[in-house]
Amino acid sequence: MSQHYTRIERGYEAMRNLKSSYSISYAHENGFGQLCIKTNAPIRTQEDIIMITDVIKEELGLKQVAIINWKRFRK
Repeated sequence: MSQHYTRIERGYEAMRNLKSSYSISYAHENGFGQLCIKTNAPIRTQEDIIMITDVIKEELGLKQVAIINWKRFRK
């Protein structure tokens, strides 16, 4: 597990009361990645995807990120 993944995971795990858990698969300038996030509301809009993309870029120091797929684990 990379240092970046652990940092993101800890940030979201601190918010255990959030309702929705997702596995996010993404592509970036150096390859591919996967992480888990928790949100307060389901991912439904393009704005939700843009926000997640921005968080991944900022947390991992990436310039280009494209969300490939996401899977909801629980409601």
